[in-house]
Amino acid sequence: MLKSNKETYKISKQPLNANNTIFRVSNLCVDFNNYKVLDDLSLEVKNGEFIGLIGPNGAGKSTLLKSMLGLTSISSGIVENNIKNSIGYVPQRGFMQNQQVPISVIEIIGLATSDKTKALDALRDVDAIDLKNRKFNELSGGQQQRILIAKSLASDSKLLILDEPTTGIDEKSQDIFFEILKCLTKRGIAIIIVSHDVDVVLNLVNRVIHLNQKILYDGPPNEFKLERYLTKHDNKKRILLRHEHEEGHKC
Repeated sequence: MLKSNKETYKISKQPLNANNTIFRVSNLCVDFNNYKVLDDLSLEVKNGEFIGLIGPNGAGKSTLLKSMLGLTSISSGIVENNIKNSIGYVPQRGFMQNQQVPISVIEIIGLATSDKTKALDALRDVDAIDLKNRKFNELSGGQQQRILIAKSLASDSKLLILDEPTTGIDEKSQDIFFEILKCLTKRGIAIIIVSHDVDVVLNLVNRVIHLNQKILYDGPPNEFKLERYLTKHDNKKRILLRHEHEEGHKC
């Protein structure tokens, strides 16, 4: 197991710079069993950015997120967090979704704040105030994801990190979920979303990062060239996902 280099992870006491950068990763490397998962990776996140993180399986997407959250050891580089604990993390579905404990929605939000007004406001933000007394494990997948977003909002998160948040959620619920995310970015909340559905990402976010150990592309979605960055296998998967969305829409 890697030893954590404590000096490489720091929380800034002063703003990183004058252009609203809230998070910075510089020259990040992560090795695991002599295999380089991330190689000399650098990026910045600014207020209100909506970032889509894409790449093939094993590209290091989840490792990057966990490195940003301080949940995994890094080999070298610097992770600068200017917002301290103001980061909301929604892991891949199956984490809280499989809980059998009959805890209510309002109790879930209460894990983030003791302020009842703030908790109810967070539920309103995700259009879920009517679910406040429901049991979390009785909700649909889309409703559960909205509640987890509300939990992050109740803790005053300035950055939301979402790892495959719409897996297994029907198309209508996805549309509602994505509209909520767009509204949050307008309030200055930065969002990083990981998804294998490239078409959805390109039409949703204002910045795309394509990762495969290194950052291969970082820029606006309209300049991302699918034929250049995606393999034939990736494109086949993309076409299949798009077909499934179209079929679902017709139903």
